[in-house]
Amino acid sequence: MLNENNSKNSLTSDFLHSAALDPNAIGPTFPPFQPFTLPTGPTGPTGPTGSTGRFILSLLIIINLSILLKR
Repeated sequence: MLNENNSKNSLTSDFLHSAALDPNAIGPTFPPFQPFTLPTGPTGPTGPTGSTGRFILSLLIIINLSILLKR
């Protein structure tokens, strides 16, 4: 039993080391993208997209309804 555990640990250890050394072993590689600048400066009293009061109220109503329907 001890030998089985050692062989499993060795296999896991080898896998982790190879993934750490081979950058192609983890996920896709995306091409570089152009840098961008976020706008700065005043956006007005309600922000760039307007008031969100109705959206938040609607969201709270939906959450409450979903909780009531689960009961």
